[in-house]
Amino acid sequence: MYKHIPIHERNIRVLRLLPNPIKTAQLECELIEAALDDLPRYEAISYTWDGQLPSWEINCHGEKLMITENADTVLRRFRRDSEEWLLWIDFICIYSHRTTMKDPRTLRFAP
Repeated sequence: MYKHIPIHERNIRVLRLLPNPIKTAQLECELIEAALDDLPRYEAISYTWDGQLPSWEINCHGEKLMITENADTVLRRFRRDSEEWLLWIDFICIYSHRTTMKDPRTLRFAP
């Protein structure tokens, strides 16, 4: 199981989605720490949690990380065949350390 690693206060996590030309292959990624004042180019993904609980697996640094079905669908749809993709997706980049999830409507985001 993926182990959460705390990050510096002025940094964020960005997901590096590894390429695979086989759309049904397991999703593989790495979480990288990036400084807010020196961010790499990345894309933010917006999708609905739709009340889902994490029940789908992604391979993160060789460890199992649980994500929602909707997150899995979005990542599979946009995974590239031959180049990695840097992105920010809330469920993974913010909440990768949670084994249980609160209702997302009650979460507060702070800088």
